[in-house]
Amino acid sequence: MNNSPVIYMDYAASTPVDQAVLDIMKSAWQAAGNASSVQNLHGAQAKKKVEDAREKVAYSIGAKPEEIFFTSGATEANNIALLGISQYLKKSGKTHIVSSKTEHACVLGPLEKLKTQGFDMSYSELLPCGMADGPLVLKEITEKTGFVSLQAVNNETGVINPLFEVAEGISGKEILFHSDVTQALGKIPFNVKECGLHMASLSAHKVYGPQGVGALYIREDVQGYISPLLFGGGQEGQIRSGTLPVALIAGFGEACRLAVEEQAVEREKLECYNTLLRNLLDEAGIDYKINGHDYGADSRNWRVPGIMNIHFSGIENEWLLEAIDTVSFSTGSACSAQGDQLSHVLKAMGLDREGASQSVRISFGRFQQKMKSGRSRNLS
Repeated sequence: MNNSPVIYMDYAASTPVDQAVLDIMKSAWQAAGNASSVQNLHGAQAKKKVEDAREKVAYSIGAKPEEIFFTSGATEANNIALLGISQYLKKSGKTHIVSSKTEHACVLGPLEKLKTQGFDMSYSELLPCGMADGPLVLKEITEKTGFVSLQAVNNETGVINPLFEVAEGISGKEILFHSDVTQALGKIPFNVKECGLHMASLSAHKVYGPQGVGALYIREDVQGYISPLLFGGGQEGQIRSGTLPVALIAGFGEACRLAVEEQAVEREKLECYNTLLRNLLDEAGIDYKINGHDYGADSRNWRVPGIMNIHFSGIENEWLLEAIDTVSFSTGSACSAQGDQLSHVLKAMGLDREGASQSVRISFGRFQQKMKSGRSRNLS
């Protein structure tokens, strides 16, 4: 049995909770109160914790607090954005939606559902690096297009999509623009207003916050277009019902505050880890290729340094997972890593079955342990 400590390199799947976040959550957990029962002291105090967190989340993406709606995670946020807008789009006669085949499963799933309800879908072609380039996305726009959904950063490759170009291209065309920005928050400078977004989905556990909470940003002027998916007390502006998990939300807020505060320092650190891993692989003489933009001076603005999707020629990824038991990494998205299904992202990028089955995702983060050359030699 190998007694070496296991290095965590699956930060794109989920991040450890920051101690500062845990401290905030512990305080909230120890306090009684329902944030909807504002007529009593404990409820009012719980409500204040929620609103303080709402302000922090809003600030982290350049939004107003009243534009943030808490959810159980990015999956629910994406479903509200896509399914919740469908009635409005039908009434408007704008039943064509444009997206990308490299989107997360919790975007592609609702889109498939909408197809059964009479909506038409177009999926943008991609550049060889996996980017949904602006002109390629805009080429799919028609007079019937009412909605565009394009993720900010791909969760499997780390490739950054040009939201600014798309927003500029659809400006003035009465098209709503949504983005899953889960992998962008804390990794790249990001502002929903500057990106021209009407909606954006967030998740706490990708920014060192707790699992089980997320948010949907909905621009103030389009909130009336959204129909709720859950009915009940209407706690979140009649858009989302359910008792608010105060401690989780408080932790999410603190995680967002730290993400903004630490962003520049963390990016520099992740760039170093990215370079170090590639150097270790080179030194060990391992045959590998980066899927998507390689992270160099010419492409650093189009890929986050903390996510690497690597093809190891002639080595099956499932074998790698078993052979390198001192490192935790993955074969792709944590939400699609069950069974023997190949990555839909790599398939959309043009990789064949062999190429996809020989690729793994390695992702770094805030509390990264040191990497040693001996571990990379296990691949050779």
